Amino acid sequence: MYVHNHNDQVDQKGLTLLNNNDGTVAGSSTGTGNSIKNNSSGGLAVGSGSPTNLGQLGGSSGGSGSSGQQSSGGSSNAGAQTPSPDTFSQYEKYKDSPNALFGEIKVGDGTELTANKTAAVAYKGWLTSGQMFDATKTNNDGSPQPFVVTLGAKQVIPGFEQGIAGMKVGGSRLIIIPPSAGYGATAQNSIPANSVLVFEVKLLSVQ
Repeated sequence: MYVHNHNDQVDQKGLTLLNNNDGTVAGSSTGTGNSIKNNSSGGLAVGSGSPTNLGQLGGSSGGSGSSGQQSSGGSSNAGAQTPSPDTFSQYEKYKDSPNALFGEIKVGDGTELTANKTAAVAYKGWLTSGQMFDATKTNNDGSPQPFVVTLGAKQVIPGFEQGIAGMKVGGSRLIIIPPSAGYGATAQNSIPANSVLVFEVKLLSVQ
């Protein structure tokens, strides 16, 4: 995964920070050929889009894919799992939404991610067909190689920023990004035009 920055460099976690000179994110370190590229003309200013909170995702079976309209203020659900990708077709109903939507898989209890703070996350991304198109890499011991992003810096597609804002360290979310907050009518490698994207994101740290 590559992150836009003003100068090409390698950060302390070994992630390449690549400057495209056009305000976009480029490349991918996952081998899947995709990235969370910001190719919108204006990017996202935090607060310019209000994501919809679908509440706590239900159950620990991971198979229902239910949005679970429970209170968003509930306690951490340590037993919850990501809904199965074969249920993600249900999220096509959000294709015309103006902003991202998210459900809590597990509510964190650490530092909250707010504007201008830098987050280290691990993520997986799917199409609503259940096809995975991107994921952060893992080390030989199975630990994630974090993807680092500064909230509000327009480094990633708007819906990704909308979906991770307000997360707390230790938490996980399922983020649903409609085309208007993603790549829109532009195809992105293996991502077709006008695609709804589904991400599982875990917040590892905040600085």
